[in-house]
Amino acid sequence: MSISHRQNRMLERPDKEYFELWQELGTLVKVSKHLANLGEINPKLKQPFSEMTIRIAAYRYVIEFPEEAKPYFDKEYGRELTTKEWEEFLVRTSLTVYDTSPDKLRGWIERKGMQQYDYIYGKKFLNGKLE
Repeated sequence: MSISHRQNRMLERPDKEYFELWQELGTLVKVSKHLANLGEINPKLKQPFSEMTIRIAAYRYVIEFPEEAKPYFDKEYGRELTTKEWEEFLVRTSLTVYDTSPDKLRGWIERKGMQQYDYIYGKKFLNGKLE
């Protein structure tokens, strides 16, 4: 299974497309409305996808492909984010994306080499450590 495997099978598009739509349209509300206009709605609720569902998909793309996403954030901030600022943002974002899965969070931290940021993610683990 690839890293970019979507966790939320209700969403039909790859995570990257939700990120790009967010950048293009400017807000998650607009993305939700755009998708609804295209007939892409939550099949269980028969309503437009929530902003949170779209945000998680977009952020999952960001944390899995940070080198591709960083230029968008540098532009948004009006400057190039330092490595530390960017990595801290990624770690905080991973806590949201993998909120219900400590094993996926642990795997992401190890895969991306973010162990030094235990002061951010430590509260998610019983002893404050990845083990």
